[in-house]
Amino acid sequence: MDETARENIDVEAIMAEIRADVKARGIVDDIPGFKGCGAGAGDGCDRQLEAMEQSYMLLCDLQFSNNPVKRFIQRLVCRTARFYVEPLAQEQSAYNEHTLWTLRESARRIETLEARVAALEAKLSEQRQ
Repeated sequence: MDETARENIDVEAIMAEIRADVKARGIVDDIPGFKGCGAGAGDGCDRQLEAMEQSYMLLCDLQFSNNPVKRFIQRLVCRTARFYVEPLAQEQSAYNEHTLWTLRESARRIETLEARVAALEAKLSEQRQ
């Protein structure tokens, strides 16, 4: 697209058209967004991701009772169940870790895109003046 064609695009008219189309289709205006994530979000999303980071690893270790009989029974049950539970816990921990990485990466990309949108909006308002 050449420069003259870019200058003739009326963004407000296009947005008004889109809004009218959305309204005509009856699409609700309360679509979930990314409020709390991204640039300027402060600690909302970051705090949740940090909490997830602290607890994504599942542990199979138990604290045993001081009573010798109870301790024996607990150890016996733990040893017999460990071969079944431990692989599941490892798989779940790996899944949690990948999910956490994906969420962090998504939040980083959202911040980058929000910064780009802000820069483009500033450039657009600059060109209008």
